[in-house]
Amino acid sequence: MNYDREISGFKFAMLRCMPFYGEVLLRVPIIANRKVRTACTNGRVIEYSPLFFMRLSPAERNFVIMHEVMHIILRHYVRCGKRNAVLWNTAADIIVNNTLKEMTSQLNKSGINFKCPDSAVTGQVFSSDTTEKIYADLCRRNDESNNKPSKIKIKTGWNREQETAPPSDIIETEVLSGTAAEGLGDGEMRALLKNLHNKYRGASGSSYLPFEISGALQGKRVRWDRLLRDFMVQEAGDESSYLTPERKYLHMDLIIPGLGTRNEKIEEIWAFVDCSGSVSVEEMREFLFQLRSITRQFKCVMNICYWDTKINDVYKNITKDEEIEKCLPNHSGGTDINCVYGWLRENRVKPNLMLILTDGAFGCLNDAVFIPALKQKTILVINNESVYSDDFKRIGKTARI
Repeated sequence: MNYDREISGFKFAMLRCMPFYGEVLLRVPIIANRKVRTACTNGRVIEYSPLFFMRLSPAERNFVIMHEVMHIILRHYVRCGKRNAVLWNTAADIIVNNTLKEMTSQLNKSGINFKCPDSAVTGQVFSSDTTEKIYADLCRRNDESNNKPSKIKIKTGWNREQETAPPSDIIETEVLSGTAAEGLGDGEMRALLKNLHNKYRGASGSSYLPFEISGALQGKRVRWDRLLRDFMVQEAGDESSYLTPERKYLHMDLIIPGLGTRNEKIEEIWAFVDCSGSVSVEEMREFLFQLRSITRQFKCVMNICYWDTKINDVYKNITKDEEIEKCLPNHSGGTDINCVYGWLRENRVKPNLMLILTDGAFGCLNDAVFIPALKQKTILVINNESVYSDDFKRIGKTARI
């Protein structure tokens, strides 16, 4: 059976009822593929099994389509990183299905048939929960090292849990039929989401944005260089000023603008740059040259470390602009922010101030390695406006590039 007409009708119905989701749906190819067991996505396209769709009602088919679209919107395929794929997919399904169940009543009232299939994975979710938080809970309840569990324990309520079969809609991507080029890339999708959020803010359905994306799209993060300058001025002391000096101070030995004389002056700054590929070369260059400008202004030392799943390249005592051109990453792999804290521990480095440049999809923090005391000395610089994680607040102040 060909479901193209039905899917097209659903897309335009969503465009009228919830335009934010409707516009995303119009840009995502949805293709039949008999090799797929149910339905799945690789972050660019959605493919479904016609045999699976035949067993579902029209309302359940609409739910499944929106389920896969939500995975794309939340970038679950990209954010998985080195995590246990089965547990991550389960956490992602719990977040997605909870959001869609909240939308069900409004969609049905608007004339759109929408129903959660009985086989859908559900669990306890609070309004401020993120996929990372649910994943961490699943890791505590299950063996994280088991990559192919037959059953997964899920929290369903206070002191209640149940076992369920693992979902497979993000894991099946090796069977996709090679149509990925037709869909939007990750960067294009991020830009689209931001534009749609601004366009449809307050419109019907906008209240159903999951917390982990609505927080990122609604929040106005300060630029990292402004936050860093404020931090440096504060640490340098109250005598610091970047305003035009008043004439009554000119007879004194105080030089303004300039730095105070408190002992808290920052001696060196450590910059940890994600070289996994999520930060572009242009973004790296802009970040490093701006940082060099600030360190020169405050007369402090600049150190650069490139990381993916480990610290690969370390460049110390950068004092000249031309030296930055030689400080390039020589490796590129996965993403695991815990390697930064592991390296600091192993090398007994205690930064006065550290910046971490990444896209935010860096894995979940390992409490055995993480250093909470560095929170007050860390600025997390994010180049991705459509991602949010509970770990941001634990790491330090968050700023945008």
